[in-house]
Parts: sequence; C-alpha cells; structure tokens
Amino acid sequence: MRAPRLRSVLLLVLPLCAGCLGAGSDGGADGGADGRPQGGPSTAGAASWQRSDAPLTADVLPFAVDGTVHVGDERIDTGAALATFVVAGDGVYFVADEDPDDGFLPQSGAGELQFADADGEVVETGVEILLTSLRASPDGHHLAALDMASGEKDAFGTPQAALVVWDLAAGEEVVRGTEATGDPDEDDLAALYSELNMHIASIDDDGLVLEASSTWVYDFATGGGERVNDHVEFSSSLDAPAGEWRLDGRGREQTMLGPGGARVKPDLDPARLELFGWVDATTSYGVLNGDPEVLVTCVVPTGTCTELDGTAGQRVVLPAGLSEPGLDLTGQSDD
Repeated sequence: MRAPRLRSVLLLVLPLCAGCLGAGSDGGADGGADGRPQGGPSTAGAASWQRSDAPLTADVLPFAVDGTVHVGDERIDTGAALATFVVAGDGVYFVADEDPDDGFLPQSGAGELQFADADGEVVETGVEILLTSLRASPDGHHLAALDMASGEKDAFGTPQAALVVWDLAAGEEVVRGTEATGDPDEDDLAALYSELNMHIASIDDDGLVLEASSTWVYDFATGGGERVNDHVEFSSSLDAPAGEWRLDGRGREQTMLGPGGARVKPDLDPARLELFGWVDATTSYGVLNGDPEVLVTCVVPTGTCTELDGTAGQRVVLPAGLSEPGLDLTGQSDD
C-alpha cells in the first residue's frame, strides 16, 4: 500500500512560462524608475534573518522530522513542529504547526514566518504569511511569500495581501507586489481571499509566477511584474522543472522518460516504489513501500535511487513547493 500523504493543500511545482507575458506594469504596484519597489520596509540595517552570510547547500532532498530539518549532514532544530519550511540563505525558514498532534498539516491560514540558522538559533521575524505561499529559489538566494498582515486595510479591517521577495544575498526586499491581491478601496478582501487559491505557482533563480485574482510573473532583478496572458497551460508534477525529464504516470511500475527517447527504470523494486514528482531537473522523489516505508530519491540518467536515512517509519514534512508537502510513513494512517 502506498504511503498516505499528510493532508494539506497540494501545490504543484510549475515551470515559468517563457514568452507568455501580456500587458502589465513596468515596476510592480509601487515601482520606481529603476523598477524596484518603493516604500515598504526599509532595507537599511536589514535584520539578520534577511541576510545570508554562509549559505547552506544540500546535495540531497531536505526533510523535517519532529521539528528537526535534515539538510545533507546538517541537523537544524527549529524547536517546533513544522507546518511548512524551505531551506534558503543561512538556514531554514518555516511556519510552525499550531496543532501538531492532530496528524494533519494545516490546510489554510496564516502564521508567523520564523528563521532557524545552522546553530538552531530561532528568530521570530514578525511577518505574518500565508503558510501555503512560502517558497525559495532553487539557488537559495531568494525567499518569497504572501505577507497577510502589513498591507492597507479594506473597509472591514482586512489587510491587503502582498507578494514579498527578499534577496538574501543582498539583505534587502526586492519585490512587494499587490497587483493580483484585490483593491482595499473596493473589495471585501476576506471574502475575496476565501474564494482564491492564492499561491506561488513557480519559482526559479530569476523570478516567479503568482496566481491569485490574476496571474503575474515577477522578475527578481527589476522587482517588476507583468500579467500573464489568459489560457496559459502549466506542466504537471510529473514533469521535471527543466522540462527534459518526466514520469510516465502515477502509481507503481514507473519509468522516467528523457531526451532522445530515453527510458530509465529506477533501480529499486518497481512493485514497491512510487515516485510523486521532482526535486530538481534530474532528481525525482517518492516512497519505497516496506516495513517500514522510507522516503527515496532517484536520479537520471542512471536510475540510481537512495533511501534517505532518518525517514523510515516517520511523519515527514517536505520542502514547500513539492507536489507532496508531507508523507506519513508510520503505517498508522487510515487514509
């Protein structure tokens, strides 16, 4: 039997849609002449959590068990059960799970963004984010989320959500966009947000795609955003981010399909293995069924698979942005 997923909002990792930009702003909602956002929090003397001095690197898929995030050989104790996390900059950015004993990952709502460095020192940032919006660029240099608390309030007292991107290498905020999150002068924002699945649909080292009341592409270098034309189709979680490799389907007995008609079989028992999606352009991930079940990664073009130490028989939280936010490998779920 396949490993049950920890219940949560499942958001696909979707590639940026090149060449599909339509009419939009040159510099975001409050962009200046250079395209960078004006106003908002000052970047002078940026807080320690906004600046990266010794970036973490991970050669394997990071994961969290019981509040400890495994990043390669590093173990970062956040001191809390995690609802969601990303590895970026010098450590781990996360939102805590306020009810970890219910066996479910939170499906909605906001929470305070926190940061834990490699030594386990935790900083409360004071930024309230939509917990399903947290993302990091693949190179770990940019952190993004929807700020749910600091914006202009509507007539009913609900703040306008804002897309915020921090450049962790520079220690500054480079995007603050509200183009796709309603108008506080005209909208009932609470009602609007309850109808929207606001999320960052895709992120790479240069920019991201935000889906809210409309779809916008934001560029990290300029801070500017442009609206995506209607009827744009994004790829599924079966496709690797670079688009060269894909899984041939869901379930067992899977093959990884690649350039030039390449067909790669994972080197684990296909009757026990199920791959769910991709960590990066050449690494897929999934679960090897057994007693206990264990999280695995498989790489192309070799098909070599690796069981991740510390995941067997555990409730595992995966980095935000993967097609599966978490996996219950305890064998005790009735899902």
